[in-house]
Amino acid sequence: MNKIGSFDEVIDKIQDGSIIMIGGFFAVGTPIRAIEKLVEKGIKDLTVIAIANANPAGHFDFALLFENHMIKKFITSHTGTTPIAIEQFKKGEVEIEYYPMGNWIEKIRAGGAGLGGVLT
Repeated sequence: MNKIGSFDEVIDKIQDGSIIMIGGFFAVGTPIRAIEKLVEKGIKDLTVIAIANANPAGHFDFALLFENHMIKKFITSHTGTTPIAIEQFKKGEVEIEYYPMGNWIEKIRAGGAGLGGVLT
């Protein structure tokens, strides 16, 4: 079984309610094209795992997901540079789980290693 798919094949697998992890740190390394494709598909109720979101000006990267009300839950260590994320959180439109950056990274590492929990 080939575990490598084309860009479109991978995007097609993401449906309403999916849990996705998005790389990048602020706008650096963020898969902008993938985010734009998700917006085109109109996917809703995503749980997004990402170290930080970005762009206080909006209309770019993670802000697109928030502007289109696509995120149900955001697991992160920082949201301060995207005002729309904070607004939606205050209105109860999105759930946000905050973790210190080191703990967030360790949660990802432990999950990838199949560990049930890690004492810190």
